[in-house]
Amino acid sequence: MTEGFVKRERAGVCWFEPAEILAAGGVRGGFSTRIGGVSRANRESLDLGLRKNDDIAAARENYSRLFAAAEIGGMPAVLSQVHSDRSVFVTEEIPARGISLIRETEADAMICDRPGTVLITHHADCTPVFLYDPEAGVIALVHAGWRGAAACIAAKCAERMIRDHGCRPERMLAAVGPCICKNCFETDADVPDAFRASMGGIADPFIRKAGEKWHVDIAGLSAVQLKMLGILPEHIAGTELCTCCRADLFYSHRRMGPDRGTMAAFFEII
Repeated sequence: MTEGFVKRERAGVCWFEPAEILAAGGVRGGFSTRIGGVSRANRESLDLGLRKNDDIAAARENYSRLFAAAEIGGMPAVLSQVHSDRSVFVTEEIPARGISLIRETEADAMICDRPGTVLITHHADCTPVFLYDPEAGVIALVHAGWRGAAACIAAKCAERMIRDHGCRPERMLAAVGPCICKNCFETDADVPDAFRASMGGIADPFIRKAGEKWHVDIAGLSAVQLKMLGILPEHIAGTELCTCCRADLFYSHRRMGPDRGTMAAFFEII
């Protein structure tokens, strides 16, 4: 697989950009690392989490540093992520409230069609998916944990872009970002069973049994769901970056447990 994310560094801050999507023009975005912030201890240093036990003052400073480095200027829109298959249209259904603990909207994907709003999803092993139709001028950002991915959230979000917002699958660009890899994601049978229930035998190449446990390729399953919707394979970028393997770059819930920092995917129309 050709690496679809490019490492960027500025003013001590490090992030990864979906290269082909940004090359299409009209958007900025990326996926943060743990490098370049002010957080301490297990959250060192660019923790962007907005949970009740996070240092919100440090997170605000970290967002400021990341957005300045990546030249992000929109008002942040942040969800209450619940591992669902639900998407929302930001400019109609929820306002962009900024960086806040108050997140009233429960969903795991956002769609937007105008400048001035930066979509943000939070991750610590779950998959970020960027979607863009350059001609329609519509973007989406998806948080796909295994439950959301098994419910086909990325494809359902893309389908909504097509149905409601003038997008065409043959024009759409997608990038499936850093997340836990199939080797690190060891699980019980409930996870592969959920994918087989929603996708049938199409899921089998992305599932492997090892002893009493299973290994599941969440990123690969999200990508194949987008292909099934009609997005061209050459328009779907991926990455070999694993949030669990790369302790130097990322926080990981699987590796670190709940007392850890959080990365953010961010995406805006300019």
